Amino acid sequence: LDVATCSEAGPQILTDGPCEEDFDVAGLQSDREKSFPLEVLGAGLAVQLEQAAATEEADRRRILNCIVGQALDADPPAEHRRYGEVNRVLRSRFAVFGWRRAVEAGRGVEMGFVKALVEDSSRESLSLNFHWCKKFDDAALRQLAQALPGLPALKSLALNFCGCRALTSLVPLGRVLVHCGGRLLSLDVNIGR
Repeated sequence: LDVATCSEAGPQILTDGPCEEDFDVAGLQSDREKSFPLEVLGAGLAVQLEQAAATEEADRRRILNCIVGQALDADPPAEHRRYGEVNRVLRSRFAVFGWRRAVEAGRGVEMGFVKALVEDSSRESLSLNFHWCKKFDDAALRQLAQALPGLPALKSLALNFCGCRALTSLVPLGRVLVHCGGRLLSLDVNIGR
């Protein structure tokens, strides 16, 4: 899932992982994504697909029917448990997309990234890249660590803190991982300077 928008700075895109061009220069993905509008990310944290609009009403109807598993041309139900499941996954994706951007703007807690992330109790993997994020500090790590116990299905965790000079201690993360560690199958923490 990639997310795109147009802003005063021109077209902006958040990608699920690096683009081909990002492999040429370390940190290029975070540089490319740093001007993505926080307002769009904030809206993503509150997405309700069943209330969304589409250019064509037929497209909206088909999308909702696909989510609930009924005939594409039927009238979609106003409410369905699958809407909630998909909404939680999408909000969680926006949280992952925007966490670094919010930290850089000093607005991570205020925007509800932890809440959006932990609402997706089915999430099995989490990868966050704070590579050379100047504002990622001990408080930001504590905020992130608080989210991990709320992810009961988490099996793979990858965190990149390389170059985060404001980060002085990984103790909060270690304390949480002691309790989560039994269910994690993969753990990758990069703290290189």
